[in-house]
Amino acid sequence: MLRTIVWGMSSFERVRGIIPEGWERILLVISSGIGDGVMALPLIEELRRLRPEAHIGAIVNEHTFALLKGHPALNSLYLQPTRGGGVKYLNSWWHIRRANYQVCLAAIPCTVIRYMLLPYLGGVPLRVKHAWDFTKTPERDYNFLFHRLLPVSMHHHRVNCNLDLLEAIGLCPRRTVLPKLPLTATHRTAAIQLLSRIGCKVEKPIIAFHPGCKPEHSSKRWPADRFAILGKHLIKELNVQIVIVGGPKERDMAQTIAQKIQLEVAVLAGACSVKETAAVLERCALLVCNDSGVMHMATAVGTPVLALFGPTDPRHVGPYGPGHFVIREGNDLSKINPEQVFEAAKTMLFSSGHSAG
Repeated sequence: MLRTIVWGMSSFERVRGIIPEGWERILLVISSGIGDGVMALPLIEELRRLRPEAHIGAIVNEHTFALLKGHPALNSLYLQPTRGGGVKYLNSWWHIRRANYQVCLAAIPCTVIRYMLLPYLGGVPLRVKHAWDFTKTPERDYNFLFHRLLPVSMHHHRVNCNLDLLEAIGLCPRRTVLPKLPLTATHRTAAIQLLSRIGCKVEKPIIAFHPGCKPEHSSKRWPADRFAILGKHLIKELNVQIVIVGGPKERDMAQTIAQKIQLEVAVLAGACSVKETAAVLERCALLVCNDSGVMHMATAVGTPVLALFGPTDPRHVGPYGPGHFVIREGNDLSKINPEQVFEAAKTMLFSSGHSAG
């Protein structure tokens, strides 16, 4: 085993970090949350543009699989459960090894050993990722499994961090590519039917709320009662409809907010698949949300985002592209009041051509 590790660490010298001509089998690791998957979409698009004949595979988890399944630029997906799944893991290892991938690019962040090991055990001769600071958990530092480690800057957006991976192997990506999530007619039809079923009217602008985020990131949540106050203002003063989206675990919170608003509010949290949620967002005039994967999905379908940020840095993980707005009052989300969010939402609606009343 030690000999294998030494070989893996020294093989970088043989390839010198530049993808040789004729290397057309490229493996991606996109195995974090939905938001990180969205921020890897420009990487996928640019890789396909720069290597049109390549076979591109991706190691994904349940979250990114739901996002990337059927993506036209990807030839193979290797689904890994977040926990367990030993047989599936071995099956993926076997198929990756047989596919003879020549390069592995791990989208930021790649910090979980089960995903980091697969390209190593699969014998991929050039493996590139971003260096991650494991000073707080040094026992999890498996950066040595990769040949090249790129620096991570909190002032550098993750979309651009992922594009840096291409430059690290000698490719020249464009820096103007926005995340774009491909949706099918089936997803869009399902969204129309859902909105019709809950009574949304075509003539009224729809504003989506996403009051949730991962349970372990509760510090990134604007208080639910603030969403309720904001919802009342928006409906009474701007004559809009509100749809609350999210996952099954966020449904109770969404129902509580809807009950407090007591007006034209519909709850779709837990009622849609990932791409159906994206298709619903595509039909909305605005999304008001916390720092979350849903925020990034909205940017990828062209919906303006009003994002409320606390401890995380929007320069690194904020909504990417023009037409979005971030409100941040230091690291404490409770300092953001509903009135300032309402004024920002009103300005964004008017600027996008949606009138009040």
